[in-house]
Amino acid sequence: MNDQTVLRLGSIAAVAGLLLSIGGFFSMTIVAVGALVLAVAVFAFYRLYRQAAPGLSLVGAIIGIGGAVVMAISVIASNGQSNMVVSIATWTVYFLPPLVFGYLAYQHPEAGLPRLLGIIGMVGGVFGLLNTILVMIGGGDYANPNNPALSPYILGTYYLGMLPVLVWMVWSAIALMRLSAAPQRQPP
Repeated sequence: MNDQTVLRLGSIAAVAGLLLSIGGFFSMTIVAVGALVLAVAVFAFYRLYRQAAPGLSLVGAIIGIGGAVVMAISVIASNGQSNMVVSIATWTVYFLPPLVFGYLAYQHPEAGLPRLLGIIGMVGGVFGLLNTILVMIGGGDYANPNNPALSPYILGTYYLGMLPVLVWMVWSAIALMRLSAAPQRQPP
């Protein structure tokens, strides 16, 4: 499969995974499917940056795709109950890819994604990491932390992380679609 096709599939997967994840209000199985669909988008980012930064893009892809599989299994197995595994897997699915690939977009704009997109991804990823740390301090349950004083901080860091991540996902989907329509680049 050539890079153009992977980028196009990654673009579609970013939007579809986002919509499926939002559909989690109806069923946790939909969230699990959304996480697996987002893994396709993570693979597309890996393919985009594998020449510029092979090590970091591979680590981002392995953790992002592995986190999607773990999240899908743990969400279904726990019947949607929040726990430590689901919290960490949520970070690896939704917040790690914008952090890693946002950094790569900032460092390597020649790959095709703008630097501002990289900054937005890194901001979302860092706040997502802070959110995950606070959730773990609170016992792993984001809805009912063992210290109620953490609730506003958990909620605040979630929104401060998720808003840039949503912008990053939509903008990345558009950018990947544009890159897939461009003439294929020759490797150096």
